[in-house]
Amino acid sequence: MQLFVPPSLLGAATAALTGVEFCRVSALPPSGEFTCGALRQRAGAERSVAVFRGAAIGDLPQLLSEAVPRVLQIEQGELDAAVIFSRDVLPSALRQRVPACLRALVQRWSPEDLLLCAAHVLERLGAGNFPGSLPGVRLAGQSWSGAAGHGLQPAELLSVLPAAVPAVSGVSLESLRQAIDRCVVELGLKGAAAQCIAAGLLLYWDFADESHEISQTMEGRGNPRTADYWHGIMHRREPDARNASYWFRRVGDHPLLRQLGVVLEGWAGELGAGAEELTAVRGLVSGGRLDPFRLIQLSTQAIRSQGSSAERALRLAQHLELVQLLLWDVG
Repeated sequence: MQLFVPPSLLGAATAALTGVEFCRVSALPPSGEFTCGALRQRAGAERSVAVFRGAAIGDLPQLLSEAVPRVLQIEQGELDAAVIFSRDVLPSALRQRVPACLRALVQRWSPEDLLLCAAHVLERLGAGNFPGSLPGVRLAGQSWSGAAGHGLQPAELLSVLPAAVPAVSGVSLESLRQAIDRCVVELGLKGAAAQCIAAGLLLYWDFADESHEISQTMEGRGNPRTADYWHGIMHRREPDARNASYWFRRVGDHPLLRQLGVVLEGWAGELGAGAEELTAVRGLVSGGRLDPFRLIQLSTQAIRSQGSSAERALRLAQHLELVQLLLWDVG
């Protein structure tokens, strides 16, 4: 396997991986030449490629130890691509429930993540600067994703979880739509469930307008009124607190709110929330259920105080809400 690392890490990576027989280390191309074609050329006759873009060696040896079985699968033609995340954004109870086809669609790239792929499918992992997008990994063919690292540090909550207001996620809309379509087929979803999960994944990756196009045509649909729930989240992130409140009044006492009321604080703690974030998350629960109107208030506060514990708490709670609602759509 050919492992590519930033030029500044070449010496340290080579030293850290002494004795790892299946891996040889090379420097990534310069940023202006960091494309699929350039990597393919540098990989030469290697059958598998790994890309690490971090600023320090950190968890790289551990990531590579987790990569060994995936490299063997790639070398044997059983797998086209895999992502090994250095940080896990799913609590254990959720991790066990997220279908494989959804895993790479509910976590964002971190520079410390490790991407593996067969050399011959490099071009299918996304156009432009490599490595393209996580949806591109889903489209590469047979793919796998999982985590080898630990929970998040408070500062990391602002880099790998969706923001209060949709930002540029770096994901191609075309590749995301294709990945969603493929996921819907693999999950066997039809009708309102298929539309709801499409609206949800588009919103997770910050395509708010495209998500809105779906949810606003599905008033009252879902199981129950899940489309209205996605509609409310979209307006909350817009941000349009008044409109969001209107749609959450329409949603009413969705069963998901009671589920989240029970688990939200524990899950946030498992993912690495500090004392301030946990206090804010705890304040979202009223009467044993997540209060969507308190979440709207926290979102408004987070938008006004970027980088604060309020924003970190909002990102945690929102991420868990989004993933759990996607699972609700899956059934």
